[in-house]
Amino acid sequence: MFWYFRVDGALCEAIDLRKRIVAVPRIEGMEHIHNQEQIVRKLEELGCVLAVYDIDKLGVVIEQARSFHFHSLERGDASIIKRTIVNWFPSNK
Repeated sequence: MFWYFRVDGALCEAIDLRKRIVAVPRIEGMEHIHNQEQIVRKLEELGCVLAVYDIDKLGVVIEQARSFHFHSLERGDASIIKRTIVNWFPSNK
């Protein structure tokens, strides 16, 4: 089964759910003002999605997706943000 998602939080959620994702990004100047190509290329590089940049190749990429091993998206550690804030605003206790 394949899913269609916009390139936003829904796409990240689908990656977390380990769905097979074939992404067809909107390219600036083609159909919309928001260029999705950069983020799709990065997700493809990470192995999270397979991308289609030429719609004539959609069928071929869908077939590749049937056996492709998709990777989950690694999340960063936000504790550095907390440490930075604590260091900037030390407690007055």
